[in-house]
Amino acid sequence: MRIRKMIILACLVAAALGVKYYEHLQDPHVPLGTGPGGGISSGGIPTGNKADEKLAVRLDEYMRQQGFNGTLLVQRQGRTVISKGYGYADAHEKRLNTPDTKFIIGSITKSFIAASILQLAEQGKLHIDDNVHHYIPSFPESKGITLRNLLQHTSGLPNRRYEHGREAVNAEDHAKLVQWIGKQKLQFQPGTGWMYSDRNYMVLGYVVERVSGQHAEDYVREHMIRKAGLQHTAIGRPAQADPMLSTGYKSENGKWQVDAGLNWPWLYSCGNVYMTAGDLVRFDQALMDGTLVSTESARLMLIPSAVKNYGMSFYQTDLCEFNHGVISGWDVYNNFNLRDHTFVIVMSNAVDYLPKDFNKTVQKMVWGQDGGENL
Repeated sequence: MRIRKMIILACLVAAALGVKYYEHLQDPHVPLGTGPGGGISSGGIPTGNKADEKLAVRLDEYMRQQGFNGTLLVQRQGRTVISKGYGYADAHEKRLNTPDTKFIIGSITKSFIAASILQLAEQGKLHIDDNVHHYIPSFPESKGITLRNLLQHTSGLPNRRYEHGREAVNAEDHAKLVQWIGKQKLQFQPGTGWMYSDRNYMVLGYVVERVSGQHAEDYVREHMIRKAGLQHTAIGRPAQADPMLSTGYKSENGKWQVDAGLNWPWLYSCGNVYMTAGDLVRFDQALMDGTLVSTESARLMLIPSAVKNYGMSFYQTDLCEFNHGVISGWDVYNNFNLRDHTFVIVMSNAVDYLPKDFNKTVQKMVWGQDGGENL
């Protein structure tokens, strides 16, 4: 009888522990430590080059100190300096971030659209100094906005803070979406100022559709993704669950939780690509080596406008060119320097936890501007 009672008690304890474990897995809140993954990492630091090894160790230490959650990839002159995942791609499933994890790249998508426009220009199908109205008759000619203005964010179109009537727009109807954008009040005369706005690239996406006769996503798949040989890249809402796509997180009340703020229709042509770090390097290379557009068009993308150190989807600094995509649950930096053939990709599936100068610190470490001697 005593043995039987002990067995029953053991079963009850096990059941209780099982319930607690199940509740932990189902809990939408993940404790906020150093990041959703709590410092776990996967991948490694290649060896063979002393300078690369030294830099890789320093970068790895910095990532751990900041509680980084995501993937880091640094390549220099064809060598992999570091390729490593940190923390969880999905904290509830305990699926780790690895170099093969995919991240939504947000505004870095704009480089795909900018390259598509320049590709069509090379084919003689459009001219970037034409008025938008020439390609979209419903867009007001009187606004005086050119495709170049859209590419450089010098159109005067407002960002979300200053626009009106968004709640009544069906963003899946691209013709009506662009018509609504065309009705917005300009914040300045085209070419005289700079304001970063997703609406610029939404209009450009519709120009791609009007000129090519393809949906913008189909055009990017055929003429960007496939042409560049990107095997781990996709555009648009996933038709089915992708086991390699990370889950996006945000911090709320001291805990990590899944960020449910993603709205795919409003990412049209400005934030709807997801990919691996390795594929982002391959895209940068294909963009700059003449595979996707001519080297002249590639250089044009990097030339800043007269009013901002920003070209056509890329910022310019003394150290490198870069762009940044931040979206509900994901935060991605794409840095490269063509002079020393160095690419630095930082992809995180958690937002609002890294210091503001995080990417700038990484840039300085890689290009030896923080007191190190990495070049």
